[in-house]
Amino acid sequence: MDRVPTSATLGMAEIARRVEAQGKKLVHFELGEPDFTTPKNVIDAAYKEMLEGQTHYESSRGVPRLLDAIAKDEEAFGIHADPRKNIIVVPGSKFAIYALLRAIIDPGDEVIIISPAWPSYADMVNVVGGRPVHVALTESLKVDEEGLRKAVSKKTQLLMVNSPNNPTGAVVDPGDLRLLRDLAVDGDLLVMSDEIYKMMVYDDAKHVSIATLPDMAERTVVVDGFSKTYAMTGWRLAYAIGNEKIIQNMVKIQMNTTTCAASFAQYAAVEALTGPQDSVHSMLEEYGRRRKTTLKLIQEIPGIRCTEPKGAFYLFPDISSYGKPDTEIAKGLLENGVSLTPGTPFGLGGSGHIRVSYATGMSNIVEGVKRMREYFKSV
Repeated sequence: MDRVPTSATLGMAEIARRVEAQGKKLVHFELGEPDFTTPKNVIDAAYKEMLEGQTHYESSRGVPRLLDAIAKDEEAFGIHADPRKNIIVVPGSKFAIYALLRAIIDPGDEVIIISPAWPSYADMVNVVGGRPVHVALTESLKVDEEGLRKAVSKKTQLLMVNSPNNPTGAVVDPGDLRLLRDLAVDGDLLVMSDEIYKMMVYDDAKHVSIATLPDMAERTVVVDGFSKTYAMTGWRLAYAIGNEKIIQNMVKIQMNTTTCAASFAQYAAVEALTGPQDSVHSMLEEYGRRRKTTLKLIQEIPGIRCTEPKGAFYLFPDISSYGKPDTEIAKGLLENGVSLTPGTPFGLGGSGHIRVSYATGMSNIVEGVKRMREYFKSV
């Protein structure tokens, strides 16, 4: 564990809490956590299920009703899965990724990570004894074909893809998806497709899962969950979809670690998927408004370049023109009342950037960017 750092995003949140405990008021841009309350129908469903006794152990694979609901929901995205063979429900997408790595990675195996990327990917690869290999997106946030092909070796087992992307907000376009598909098939690689932000796409962007491309269903493990779309971060509930052998191995890992995801949370998730989606649509519309406002305000700060994100709820401004390390700038912004995450922990392509989460109220966004403008003016 000495090889593994603390989470960059959660670490910044912990620092922010300590600063606030000293009486300083902060604007929070560091966590990718919706500021909305879980939809009432989902909360009511959980309460009803608890009153009816759904507070006990469940199958390590998942509650059958939820497995069926996930399979039906994913059909709308072109993914066809047998709910009894190809799906596992887990306590959070982070555990889904960890269980996947435990199931397929031997010590010394290499995992290609398209970067910038969520820092926990590389950290979890290190935990299981693998070797993370970062390949940076191009400056226009496109997949670097030459860089990817050079990164593949005899030890490569897995390619990690996240679209819409954390931290850049980029959405992998169909052409790049085909490139990734060809790389995986030619190199006989497995693919982990993190699709936790798939509902959060804007303008003309469209989410397409690499699992739907020819010859990819058996070699792709899709990871998704309820935290972002349904504002259910604290419920710790996610799932993975993949071939029967890999999913069964993940079930064995869950049997011997967490046992199962919380029973009443799983029954509530059935309501999330099958019940009214009005709250979800309202949240997504609000994220769209926040994206435009945050982007406009940040682009008005002299010296900052920021590409328009097509998905998720992050901006990844380039602050390299100020000539200071992004970690130092993040510290300076914290002292100026703004908590956000420096770009360096996100791997190749992250240095010289900061991540701004607009999963917060509009008044916080306006005040936070105002403080950022004041800080950069002083710099």
